[in-house]
Amino acid sequence: MNIQQTLQQAAALFSRGDPKGARQLGEQVLKVAPNNPAALQIVGIAHCQLGEPKMGVPLLRRALKSGGDNPGSRFNLARALFDAGELVEAEALAAAPGQPDAMRRLHADILKALGRLWEAAMAYQQIVDANPQDADSWNNLGNVRHELGELETALAALQQARVLRPDSAIIHTNMGRVLASMSRYEDSSVVFQEAVRLDPRNPAVLLEFGHALTRLDQSREALVAYADAARIDATNPEIFVAMGLAFMDLEDRARAEQSYRFALNAKPDFGPASLNLGILLEQGNRIAELEALLRQAESRGARGADLDYLKAMVLRRKGDLDAALALARDARSASINPAVRSHFVGQVADQLGETGLAFAAFEEMHWAMAQSPMGQGVDRRAYQAEVEQLAARTTPEWFERWPAITLPRDPESPAFMVGFPRSGTTLLDTILLGHKSVHVLEEVPILS
Repeated sequence: MNIQQTLQQAAALFSRGDPKGARQLGEQVLKVAPNNPAALQIVGIAHCQLGEPKMGVPLLRRALKSGGDNPGSRFNLARALFDAGELVEAEALAAAPGQPDAMRRLHADILKALGRLWEAAMAYQQIVDANPQDADSWNNLGNVRHELGELETALAALQQARVLRPDSAIIHTNMGRVLASMSRYEDSSVVFQEAVRLDPRNPAVLLEFGHALTRLDQSREALVAYADAARIDATNPEIFVAMGLAFMDLEDRARAEQSYRFALNAKPDFGPASLNLGILLEQGNRIAELEALLRQAESRGARGADLDYLKAMVLRRKGDLDAALALARDARSASINPAVRSHFVGQVADQLGETGLAFAAFEEMHWAMAQSPMGQGVDRRAYQAEVEQLAARTTPEWFERWPAITLPRDPESPAFMVGFPRSGTTLLDTILLGHKSVHVLEEVPILS
């Protein structure tokens, strides 16, 4: 075969889904014609399709310099640069004016990857303005708007994408994420459920559906989704951490611990797994095991805020409150519950006598709780009305109706325990009731 015939056969192998075979034929041509632009294109694209973009980029660059400079070859090089992580060069190549639609979409993707979200949003907007039937660009526009915090416009873009492609599980998943960010948890769950129906074998979709159910305090139902996801992808530690958190919600600590350890088996340096397992160990007073977990995680290369928070817990147990406070204050990550971290900071600051910092931390804790799915589900007006009704009953006339009683000359002083809802007051009075000399009176029945 001559060079032209070999290249034609390589192109035929590409069309049949055989990039490896196409690459071999292209390399044969390059042995006799090392600057043949078509052969360079074939071998470069084949490397990219085989997951080797860094090997494809030099070949595609040579193709452009060897007379193969055309819109298609420029797009192939920009795509390869993007996949290889060479974003600055990719953006410069894709940004040239007068580009075809495919390159304009790629340019918007590159801008998003560079973190230039406003520019990416404008680029996607221009694309959908020119082609309102482009479902992918509507979807990408919705994702960028979501990252920018523009939730209403993000939802509108994703709704348009769903109209154009109602059978896309990815579009439904992205819409569910936006709805969750809008605190529309019920709607989010419905959309994720539809995504699961459309793609029941997608572990990422099942994981998102499980998160949606967890936000609705449906941990048992969430575990079914997580288990389905784990059966499909047993290598994803996020799935097992989510399962562990759901088991903790159900107070099944043994299975929670097992789930966290499965996550660490899947990825030994996965910070969220170490974090949640460490919290579980600390709550169970298993401090020696917690310290061993920290040493093991660090030996496996784990670093960051998750481990710093665990170190803070150990330091507090050892009485080094200053060091514990310093670590905990800076320990912020997506894995650390902000309400729990703020509560920890507040307690340690209070122990150190730093009342201003403690009060600020507890304020931050209550704000975080109010923003959580559980907090969003509280009817604040109803609770306020209940408090006002109790306050209205406690009038001077009400106190005067109390029967007179004879008190000992030196009665024991009562202790009043006051706290916000779900702040641990019930747990504390339950513990105090374990003492034979203590009796606890709940305030609401008395006032009622």
